[in-house]
Amino acid sequence: MGEPERKRPKLSQAAGEAALRHSRVNPQPMQALLVAAAVLATSGVAYSQGFMVKPMSMEFTPRAGQTVEKALQLRNTTADHPTTLLIRAFVLGQTSAGSWQAIDPANEKVDTSHLRSCYDWVGLSADSVDIAPMEVKNVTVRLKVPHGVRGFYGAALLVQTKPEAPRGMIALVIRFLIPVRVRIQGPPPRERIDLADVGMQHVGESEKHPPTTEVSLQVNNDGQSFGGLGGSVTVLRQAGERWQRVAEAEIRERGIIPGVTLNLTEDLGRRLPSGRYKLQAALQVGGRLKGRLEREIDFEGDPTISTLAADVPLMLQPPTVSMKAVPASTRSAVLTVQNPSAEAVRVACGLAVPPGLTGVAMGSVTGNDFTCAEWTEVYPASFTLAAGGQRNIRITVKFPHTESPQANYYADLHLKASYPDGQSGGETQAMIWVQNPKAESEATGQPISLMIAEEQEDKYAVTAQFGNVGNVHFTPTAAAALATPIGSVVAREELETTAGRVLPLGTPRFSGVIDFADVPPGGYILTATMKYADKETSKKLPIRVEMVEGRKVVTVIEKMPAEAEAPESSSVP
Repeated sequence: MGEPERKRPKLSQAAGEAALRHSRVNPQPMQALLVAAAVLATSGVAYSQGFMVKPMSMEFTPRAGQTVEKALQLRNTTADHPTTLLIRAFVLGQTSAGSWQAIDPANEKVDTSHLRSCYDWVGLSADSVDIAPMEVKNVTVRLKVPHGVRGFYGAALLVQTKPEAPRGMIALVIRFLIPVRVRIQGPPPRERIDLADVGMQHVGESEKHPPTTEVSLQVNNDGQSFGGLGGSVTVLRQAGERWQRVAEAEIRERGIIPGVTLNLTEDLGRRLPSGRYKLQAALQVGGRLKGRLEREIDFEGDPTISTLAADVPLMLQPPTVSMKAVPASTRSAVLTVQNPSAEAVRVACGLAVPPGLTGVAMGSVTGNDFTCAEWTEVYPASFTLAAGGQRNIRITVKFPHTESPQANYYADLHLKASYPDGQSGGETQAMIWVQNPKAESEATGQPISLMIAEEQEDKYAVTAQFGNVGNVHFTPTAAAALATPIGSVVAREELETTAGRVLPLGTPRFSGVIDFADVPPGGYILTATMKYADKETSKKLPIRVEMVEGRKVVTVIEKMPAEAEAPESSSVP
């Protein structure tokens, strides 16, 4: 039997790694920064040239002293206008919020000495390209790596349209920022990503938003490695002799380059009165809990309120709404919502595309191909729930006709609680999962990357990333094993993750620490294995362990070690 087109996205190993790397491998919220700048003209009519850049980020893993090249593909997306694109290299930086920055190395007002930049390693085959309508041209990006370097280095490529426009029109200059990330093969870099501070502040009303409260995490990267990080902040308020939980904010995942301090903020969506509060912060790096920080503060809140609005723990049954439907059909399911608190709240219901399906792609398949948010309805859209009360809500999916349906579709149901005075009472979510029985579900995982970084004496952090290249979600686990060339395992470590349920096109990270203190010198194979849906997939990394000045030093090598390089003795822990 033939299967529907695009039902099961299949990729070769190389193509899969590349496509996933351009989707969610990078923790950075935006891989390309799009800016439109008006150039002075005599009319309000806008003129712009459309173009696309591929890839949206570039990754290199060269050896020290090696010269490597990759192609940057430029496409003119207009059907009737030629365009001229300008390409230039910059120093890669980050704002305090984590967004990419392209810093002009000639700008003496900006200190870039703390950044591990490879700007001066970058060469371009052309700095200006003329492209006919719908034409595609490549620019070669050449990286000439010096000897004696290790760890992570970054640069930025800025591709923009040439600011030209017909007479009497305004030219819109479109720019794409392409981060260039370089990891040097050889001795692992030092990982020094640490949680420095946690805070909370009242934000007054402005034209853009009403008054609210923000929490913040300060994270420093004083090492040599690039890391993907996330975290959370739990807010508690002193109530007599106990602490009352008020709210919790998740810090969305992003990347951090060496030499940078990030101040990551999240909106609690509510105003808080002044008082004594406790902030409990947690930092995850590569899916592994890296640090905790607890701080008590005397908070100066909103002077117009005195009543505390704490999260209302609405209870949902079932927590996942699962139903079967085929194209051109309608199906419904019922969800029960219960308010266990002692106060009545107003509940507003909404549907959204899951974050894991937003802005991701693999070949011609995108996250939007797996979402049912647009053709799902919830009734009632809002209601009042008494203290201790409960009620049912109905979820209806109207599966549209499509020639190439997926086997599974997803949406997030958001239930936002609010108090009578309008203050937020927090948000509760449920997953909606629509299964199409006329298409075959297939869980397929694929390795993306495996890295090792020095954390402290004899201890090395292992970070692995995998991709869900199938068409159904799964909940994975992962472990790392260190083995000799003949297969004798000398160390094992379960890897941590914050991923939980991984939707199609998701790229979960796993991380853990291996202690090499008792590992004999010699050649080894480090393997990270992800287990999911009764299957598994692995990524291997050849390394060498040496004794240097009384401590174990690990080096990544190019080829798998031969049996002759195996240590004289080893034992399975």
